[in-house]
Amino acid sequence: MHKKRFIVLASISLIALIVIFVPYVVDIAGMIEQEESSEVESSESVTDHSHGSGHAQTSVEFKTIDDYVLYSDVIITGHVVDISSYNSGTDEVVVEVVDQLKGNSDTYINVYTFSGDLREGQHYLMFLSKSDNKLFPAPIHALVGEPNLFIIEDNKVLHSNRNLESNLDLSKLKKAIVQSEFIDAPHPLREPTLEKRINIAVENPTIDVLLEQSDFVVYLRVDDIIEEHRYFNALEANILNQVNINDDVTFKLEKDTYLYLPGDVKEGEKYLVFYQLVEGSFDLTSREGSVISEKDAAFDEVAKQLNITK
Repeated sequence: MHKKRFIVLASISLIALIVIFVPYVVDIAGMIEQEESSEVESSESVTDHSHGSGHAQTSVEFKTIDDYVLYSDVIITGHVVDISSYNSGTDEVVVEVVDQLKGNSDTYINVYTFSGDLREGQHYLMFLSKSDNKLFPAPIHALVGEPNLFIIEDNKVLHSNRNLESNLDLSKLKKAIVQSEFIDAPHPLREPTLEKRINIAVENPTIDVLLEQSDFVVYLRVDDIIEEHRYFNALEANILNQVNINDDVTFKLEKDTYLYLPGDVKEGEKYLVFYQLVEGSFDLTSREGSVISEKDAAFDEVAKQLNITK
């Protein structure tokens, strides 16, 4: 029964919407965990948010450009250079950034939208939420105020928000955005968070770096891969051991636990998995190297350091 319920939830998750007030590093068109930022006290209150991708939604009515500025983590102008289906109902859109008006972005970013919303080759002004998820290849962006799109044509910005003036002048609009009184304001629906540790961007970080940046490590066996997604698998794992590196970890995962892990894990095999606490839930410590197979040469060394016996 538990497995059947999990499959239903996972399926719903893949067409779920990212809710802007969810402090996510979490959720985009995968499973959405509507968790408030609160101290983790038990296995029931901690969430594996290493999954998801989707659409930024909020109940706030966007009446002014300042509203968009306030509720956005990132604001850019950019060209859509590629569109692929992430799942049924959601597109993964690669956007080349032209102007960075708020926040920080790479030259190319991944935006997750309702299927068919954006067009390849089109130039847009984008108000975006941004979150990180170590199971995805890059930070996850979702449109704020969707489905109100801002299309750039001939230095004009076309949109469907009836609260705003039509055919906005692009140059004047960009100036209004960067000069907005809310350009550096904290998000009004998110709890302020403590300073985060460095984001491990290097490929294959050393064991010392992983241990330094992790809050706990789990030794587990993959019992059943329940559902395969584009970048990860939903699975049932048997927790063989859990080593808490940080005293802030006040919970213990249940022996039989549902998790999201990279797509290359295999049923029946055992792994060491490095995790960080993230705003009331947990995520892989890094995109590369956080999952060590029992067959890897480094496994025995790490297990010895953690006093884990096979």
